[in-house]
Amino acid sequence: MAVVPEGDLDPGFICKINKDALARCRRERGSDDPRTLGAANGLAAALLADTKWEAARDLARDTLRRGQRAVGLDQTVTDASADLLAKADAGYEEAMLSLNGQLMVYRLSRASRGDGDAVTVVAAFELVRMMVEIGEASAAFIYSHRNLKQTRRAFGEDEIITLDAAASHITVLSGISRHSSARRLAEETLARGNRVLGVDEPATLVYAYLLAAELRALGDHGAARALDSDTLDRRRRVLEPGDPDIRKSERALATDLHLLGQSPNP
Repeated sequence: MAVVPEGDLDPGFICKINKDALARCRRERGSDDPRTLGAANGLAAALLADTKWEAARDLARDTLRRGQRAVGLDQTVTDASADLLAKADAGYEEAMLSLNGQLMVYRLSRASRGDGDAVTVVAAFELVRMMVEIGEASAAFIYSHRNLKQTRRAFGEDEIITLDAAASHITVLSGISRHSSARRLAEETLARGNRVLGVDEPATLVYAYLLAAELRALGDHGAARALDSDTLDRRRRVLEPGDPDIRKSERALATDLHLLGQSPNP
């Protein structure tokens, strides 16, 4: 089995841990307790690390407001909230500028070339990626669903551009917590990738990585670990050292092992 760095977890899972901790503090101590506000800052920081700018901004703003009206609260708590809010505002503004620019590119390509054109498909990929990255998967659904439908019609089921459209849609389904649907699509996409592209093709390994994420989300941690371990081994074999996809697989496997209560380095 692949060896992974200890303590290096998936950013989305770190957000979940912090979200659960905040919910527990709110339930046990109330929303304005200093420890609850500290937990809220922890979640906001995790959301920032996961580039969920809008969610981080909303939480940091609420935490700052609560901290400013609290009596006897340590100033460092409100200072931290203010700093997180400033970072979230800056990140959100930059992300929205990029997103609006990409939306214009997509609309122009769609108007001039049509939905089934490769340039439009690639523009849709990037638009959906940006939306999912900032936590706007619900808004991305209409674009990714239409893109997958049009790509299948224009290129057929087995072309890599169609498989990549499916992969894009998997991330959207996952982002709106439709994990069972995402798993089915990921299983289908990985099977096609294995058959058409080969098991060691980098694109196929992306499909495997996405399927493992859905298995983990659905609680099948053993299956997720097995697939993540295999994917990490293959990525280390076919990709250059330091490739970002290797780091993603390392974090995913570390998360699987954490959920199973196992050491990253048995």
